[in-house]
Order: sequence, then C-alpha cells, then structure tokens
Amino acid sequence: MEHSFNTEVAKRYGVTSAVFIHSLYFWIMKNEANGRHYYDGRHWTYNSLAALSKLFPYFTSKQIRTIVDRCVASGAIIKGNYNKSGYDRTNWYALGDEVLEIYGGFTDGKSICQNGQFHLPERANQNAQMGEPIPDTIPDTNPDIDKKYKGATAPKFKQPSIFEVRDYCQEKGYQIDPEAFVDYYIAKGWRIGKTPMKDWKAAVRNWERRRKDGSDGRSAQKPQTDWGIKNGLDL
Repeated sequence: MEHSFNTEVAKRYGVTSAVFIHSLYFWIMKNEANGRHYYDGRHWTYNSLAALSKLFPYFTSKQIRTIVDRCVASGAIIKGNYNKSGYDRTNWYALGDEVLEIYGGFTDGKSICQNGQFHLPERANQNAQMGEPIPDTIPDTNPDIDKKYKGATAPKFKQPSIFEVRDYCQEKGYQIDPEAFVDYYIAKGWRIGKTPMKDWKAAVRNWERRRKDGSDGRSAQKPQTDWGIKNGLDL
C-alpha cells in the first residue's frame, strides 16, 4: 500500500492532513468524471470511520477523527450528509476552495478538474482511494466470451473488496451497506447456500431488490435476527 500527498497542501495543512486530503481528491475527481455525487454545487465522496480505519491502518480511530476535525476546522475539507437513509451516519466529504485552488481546479462549484479535464498527478495515478489500487472499470453485464477461452475452464471467482462493492453500489445508486455485504459473505466463505458464488454483482443486485421489496427470503425454519431482517439476508 502506498500513500502520497500534494506538497503545497502539506505546507498549509501538514503532511498528515495532506495524505488524507489527497485520497479524497482522487475519489472526488473520479466521481466528477462519472457524473456522480454532485450536491450543493460540489462533488463529494463518502466513507465510514470503520472504512477509514481499514484504509489508514497506521492511524487509530481517534487519530482519524482528529485529522477529519482538523481539516474541517481549517476549511481544507467540508463534511456533509447526503445519505438516503435517515439512520445512515456515513460522512460525506468535499474539498474546500483553498485546496481546490492548490490542485488547480475551479472554486465556483463547476469543476475541480483543470480546464474541465479529468487529470491526475503522476503519483495519484498509482493509487486509488486511501491508497488502494485503482479498481478496473468492469461493465455490469458480462461480455461475450473471447474465442480463445471457449472450451477452456472459466476464470475463478475473485473475491471483491469493499471498495469495489462500494463503487458498484455508487454507480447503480444502490443503498445496501458494502461493508455488511462483504463481511457477510466472508463469513459464509463466499457461498450462497452451499453453492460457491460465481457473480458478486448479481448478489449485490439481489440484496438491493430485497431491500426495495422489504422481503427477507428466509424459510420459516431459519432463525431471524434484527440485522438479518434489516438487510434481507438468509441467515
């Protein structure tokens, strides 16, 4: 895992804050380029404290809260709440005007990309949000099997990361909890019943349909829990 930062941001706000800000910068730019999460004249990204703790393993939860509070107090970032569910307390983050100026973006809410182009500094291209590898853009539908793979063994299932699930939910506008989804199937060994999972995106879509329908899909013999009822799971 590699983390980087903008030196001008570090001069004004300190290295620790600059590392955090640079991570937000990449994902806010990505959301802008994809036309996502534009509220009140700014593009945003979001993360829970639990997710930030995993993304910054060398900071304690208390240190992360201190970094966020310091950045908000200095105006380097703006914190908001645009969650669709009232009980969802996930924080949303946007860049402050001074930080936008440092990165060469506009400050009128139109764009944070230089000249309206989606351009990342060389170092930022090597890292994704909070230091994770930049996820590939994977289409929702499976492409036709290439001729060279016909008759060959199908590719093995690859367990998605929280970030991949979160990106997919953001792209589709789904409201399920990515962390809960990943944790649930890790505990299940990435199996649906007794069958190994083949398509995690299909599972995400099923979770979202169950959430919308308010159905849990369980048989009467299976125990029910409040968490399972809320998330529509087979427990």
